[in-house]
Amino acid sequence: MLRSSHRFPEAVGLAERLLKSARLGGSVGASHVSAIYGSLAKLNDERPDARVAELVRTLPPPDAGFPELPRLATLATMAERLGRPAEALAAARAAREKGLVDVGVQIVEWRALLALGDLDAAERVAARLERISPDVFRIAPALRLDATAAAPPGRP
Repeated sequence: MLRSSHRFPEAVGLAERLLKSARLGGSVGASHVSAIYGSLAKLNDERPDARVAELVRTLPPPDAGFPELPRLATLATMAERLGRPAEALAAARAAREKGLVDVGVQIVEWRALLALGDLDAAERVAARLERISPDVFRIAPALRLDATAAAPPGRP
């Protein structure tokens, strides 16, 4: 609600308070934390802010036992939006290495590799993406991709 009414500082403050109070099995548990991360990712899409990414990176503390995949997936998309391809790549790869099979996160990995100039690795990720989702490069508008600007060599 705060996000939809464009009350960015209040929304971030509320998210921070909730994340600080998060406890496994508590009133703010793992599913709530994942939902808060999703809301913060949407806020970051609308108004990129490194402080929001820092909340996701640090709250609840990574050693508190909460599932890592929602945090890593959120960090990957936030870092990309903030123009930090190395951070986006690190988070996307960590999520994939921990077992996340998510086309959106793998697209972040692919775009980060392109941004960093690692075209060979980007081509390998593109091939993996096409195996997972054969139409991935044909549905660019739904993924907010500019396929002509972002496609690896030899791809439409």
